[in-house]
Amino acid sequence: MFSIKSTFRSIFKGFKKAYQTPTLPDHIIEFTLHPTIRIIRVLGGLSFLTIMSKSYLNYPIYVLYISMLFLLIFTIYHCYLTYHRFKHMIKILKSDKLEVRNSPLDRLAFLSTKSLWCFKSACESAPNVGLGLGLGLGLGLGLMLGTNEILKYGDVEPIFGPFLGAKFQNLN
Repeated sequence: MFSIKSTFRSIFKGFKKAYQTPTLPDHIIEFTLHPTIRIIRVLGGLSFLTIMSKSYLNYPIYVLYISMLFLLIFTIYHCYLTYHRFKHMIKILKSDKLEVRNSPLDRLAFLSTKSLWCFKSACESAPNVGLGLGLGLGLGLGLMLGTNEILKYGDVEPIFGPFLGAKFQNLN
């Protein structure tokens, strides 16, 4: 009754529909394409690299503060994107936007569309969630270690460096 050719054709129709359906609402896509936001995204990435590579130590201390500010904005931006992506995913899954033409007759195309679109959405969200968690952790560590550097310049005993070092020694 069903041939392999028709099965692949159904899956391909579902894949095509899932690929063409965006995972973010239109107003968020327009927001991310705004030139100011694109500049902030670049500066946020550069700030992340600056803090993680400790290259801020070669520059005046205000470079660290500016990097932390852009990193905070970058983290908030990614949290904002992830929130709206999940919200849009739920809205799309509840609506009929993933319906493939003749999907009541072709359930395989409909199911492949939903599963592939969910997979696409999750893959696009995973770096933001991981990046948000990683940036949050990186931001926290950057703030703590930056505070240590400031304390060292004031001839005060650092707090966070020895504490974190002791925790890492206990892991062995």
